Amino acid sequence: LPRGRYPEPAARQQFFDRLLEDVRALPGVTGVAAGSSVLLERLPVSAAFTIEGRAESIRQPLTYDAVTPDFFRVLQVPLLRGRYFSDGDSANSPRVAISNATTARRYWAQDDPLGKRFKFGEPDDDAPWLTIVGVVGDTRRAGIDQPVFTESYLPHTQEPRSMSVLVRTDGEPAQVVPGLRAAVRKLDPDLALAKVAPLDLLTNAQIAPRRFNTWLLTAFGVVAAALTPIRLYSLLAYLVALRPREIAGG
Repeated sequence: LPRGRYPEPAARQQFFDRLLEDVRALPGVTGVAAGSSVLLERLPVSAAFTIEGRAESIRQPLTYDAVTPDFFRVLQVPLLRGRYFSDGDSANSPRVAISNATTARRYWAQDDPLGKRFKFGEPDDDAPWLTIVGVVGDTRRAGIDQPVFTESYLPHTQEPRSMSVLVRTDGEPAQVVPGLRAAVRKLDPDLALAKVAPLDLLTNAQIAPRRFNTWLLTAFGVVAAALTPIRLYSLLAYLVALRPREIAGG
């Protein structure tokens, strides 16, 4: 969303609330959500953070995505403890967060993370405290061969940003694209959808270099295996040519 036309957080939140409502009603749509970044596409914002009761901040960056309540259900990220976000997590309610399993295990290994509080920044910063209300499964957002990040999620109602819309369908994903475009035009004729793609395409783009390297190594292996008999024959022929009398008289 252009900040010039949507400068206020409430305006950005209202836009996405209305858009998701319209998209949810499209034929073939079984789930819709939005997040400030998409898995395997680009990395989210991250920052140092402070855990309540600890004197120093943690320099290891913690990611934080703004998401709508159905974000985890649409992406099928499992809830391990606590709850997902709900409509009750509004701009006027206490600030909350959800962590992934790696974050909970690393920083609250001996405690129940639910109900624990943290904030982004230094201990003496005036940033709001966030209470953990849920723990979800890990995602490998940087690639299947990359380590899991320490991640956190915030309700978009408490952290309004421009976001990407995620749509789950019961058929061919491309069939809902015209409806998506119409829904956006209905709310703002000057906006256009950018980078519309099925999640499979993002996944394939991530693994394409690895797949090519695997194919290349396999091809080299096949060529090497095919050349081995030729090399052995050439070596034996050379040895025979060097010592014809010994071989003939043997």
